Amino acid sequence: MSKFKLHITTVVMVLVSIFALAGCGDSAGAPRINGLAPDAVVRTVFNEVQTNHLSDAKEYLAPNTTGDNSSIQAMKNSNLISVKTLANQGDYAVVVATMQQQNSTNFSVKPVGLEKINGEWYILDLNNIYNNAKYSVLQKLLGNI
Repeated sequence: MSKFKLHITTVVMVLVSIFALAGCGDSAGAPRINGLAPDAVVRTVFNEVQTNHLSDAKEYLAPNTTGDNSSIQAMKNSNLISVKTLANQGDYAVVVATMQQQNSTNFSVKPVGLEKINGEWYILDLNNIYNNAKYSVLQKLLGNI
């Protein structure tokens, strides 16, 4: 009878291990990091794109923002040199990202508009900013760059 109990115990342990391991991998990706400043949001998105975690990067985009494929490709082919918040007014912020193309001496400076939604900063499409009257404050902030 003790061999039977040993086999049952082994089977139970194997099943418990399988269920535990099955629950460890999160297929939905890493959750959004809360409480980030506007410049930290831009750094986080850049890092997620660099490591091919595009679904994680999308967690930081405002609703109705899809992420421009050319912008994503530019991030993949660049090194992030600096990120600086230039303006912050109410629920809007403007961040400037300086990037250097890989294997090149070319630099580019990209303005990034962000909106605070439910206490968290989200990146907006520049086209959306200029085509939506809701973002007039952000338009003015970007115009001062």
